[in-house]
Amino acid sequence: MWYGSSPVVLDRGEPTASKCSRCDERNPSSKPSDRRFTCLHCGHDVSRSENSVRSIYQAARRQLTTSVAPGTEET
Repeated sequence: MWYGSSPVVLDRGEPTASKCSRCDERNPSSKPSDRRFTCLHCGHDVSRSENSVRSIYQAARRQLTTSVAPGTEET
């Protein structure tokens, strides 16, 4: 582990593959076999893997901003 890094563990049930990385809405009809992710709410169309990576990044950022006290680097 690198100095200054903070590991983040996401909940196993976090819907990173079926959640839009642009508007945060879920697409319940999204299947693991689909190669592209299309949001039914905002129309965002992107490769499924890219959408998943962005969703994981956003979920980690949300978790870090809620677990770190403002103005400090401590939890």
